Amino acid sequence: MSENDDKRLRRCFAEISRFEPSPEVTARDLQKTRQRLTQKMCDLRTERKQAWRLIMESRITRLTTAAMIVLAVVIGINELGEPVGGANAVFAAAMDSVRQARTFSCTEITERPNRDGDSQEGQTFLFKNTWMFKEPNWQRHERPRGPWGEVVNQVTITHYGKRQRLELKGVAKSARLHDMSSSYTVDDKTGELRLTQLRTDLREQLLKTSAGAVEDLGEAVLEGKAVRILQSRKGKRITTVWIDPETRHPVQIEHTWKDQDRSPLTYTAIQIDTELDDKLFSLEPPAGYTVKVTQALYPDERMKMVAKIMHLERLCNRYWGSHDFVYPDELADIVTAGIISEDALSNVLAAPDDPGGPPVIRYRRPNDDVPDPMIEVMLYEIHKEGSGDGRVMVLMLTPYAALMPVQTLTQYLTPWPEQQKKLGANMTWLHWFCDRYAKEHGGKYPVRLADLVGSELSEDRIRRLQAPWDQPGLAPVIRYRPPRADVELSSQVILSQICDQWPEEGVVLCYGDGHCELLVDQDRFEEYTR
Repeated sequence: MSENDDKRLRRCFAEISRFEPSPEVTARDLQKTRQRLTQKMCDLRTERKQAWRLIMESRITRLTTAAMIVLAVVIGINELGEPVGGANAVFAAAMDSVRQARTFSCTEITERPNRDGDSQEGQTFLFKNTWMFKEPNWQRHERPRGPWGEVVNQVTITHYGKRQRLELKGVAKSARLHDMSSSYTVDDKTGELRLTQLRTDLREQLLKTSAGAVEDLGEAVLEGKAVRILQSRKGKRITTVWIDPETRHPVQIEHTWKDQDRSPLTYTAIQIDTELDDKLFSLEPPAGYTVKVTQALYPDERMKMVAKIMHLERLCNRYWGSHDFVYPDELADIVTAGIISEDALSNVLAAPDDPGGPPVIRYRRPNDDVPDPMIEVMLYEIHKEGSGDGRVMVLMLTPYAALMPVQTLTQYLTPWPEQQKKLGANMTWLHWFCDRYAKEHGGKYPVRLADLVGSELSEDRIRRLQAPWDQPGLAPVIRYRPPRADVELSSQVILSQICDQWPEEGVVLCYGDGHCELLVDQDRFEEYTR
């Protein structure tokens, strides 16, 4: 990687990591991004530039709508220098017009690499996104194509006052109405939790731009209307702004670079304080669409913990992006680096119902060279013995947060070979469901795993937990045997690895109390499973 590439990647990471992840991303987006990211990180581990681009794309799918615009605008027109002349006043007026904006809409157009599996290497596609907001609560995002180039014709409409989000997929003629009652974020300055709200970052960030060193290129016609063109230059970056002479509002902004490997970024159809039809923000699905209503993934208290852990992950990645791609040794390092204050960090680490209380989240410096980042723990909730349902919130390096049994977390933290670690994790999941079944059935464990099928556990998930980690369609590699009532659970093997030949590294066993063992002695294995 060249020095210029390295500097550019660091700058992009520093900017992009300042914004909160958005709950708008679909489960399919997340799954696809994780799969691509995991595959590329494994295949291209030594090629940091390619791997970084995958990480960047993963984060872009999770940005808030306004934050996407801000990233390009800030890089494009911030820090332009000292004001010099009348063109600067016009430019400043155009930027300042956003100050009073109560409605805003804009379309981003750029060229992006097409990473669809069916396309050839190096192919590109024109990527468009349209954003609208209407204060105080309305937001609309139109996405014709997904981050990998596939056609999705997806529209997301959010009402932060009603705490609802409607997701429309035009290709599938399907709609999902999401309950946002438990959608939380963390305040950057104080570290306190609050409900998500309309983000108007574009307006706020534009207020910080400087109107310096602007060249007046005269008048022109844009889409049949007279406009005035202003341009600024900084290094290899050229920013062009088309101004409506009557309103002094910017109607189009374009960023170009002298570097041949950077595509232009254009923000067109900019509308400030124009009437936006209420129908654009309707939460009523169109006729002919199938509708599914979804609730929060976890209970309210769990969702608060998700927000806290995801916020810490974002701060750690900001540190990583500005410290030679090295994660902090401890969370105190992000305070020393000026990323967060000590008081704010204390609030983030505390329990949701106890601001300023003792830490309930623990950080573990991840190894970003692991073959599979989906099993590398970065942050996790500290479990109090005897409290809750035996599960804690855990964030992996991928990154994604998941609620999992304490014993599963223990397996992920155990320095075992990768495949054995994955087997142990699946076994502890199965054990947790078996243990919960026993608590609900007078201490009696299921006769077979199929007895566990219910509202939270499907037959398909049981099959996947028993199958090899990356090959869910293959035959089971985990065998279940119900424990005896007259023998201590901690001494009984209830889940064991199935293998045709004895593996050199040994086999994985899971006992009735949920702990796992990697057994290398075949005679002992046959004794335990006899």
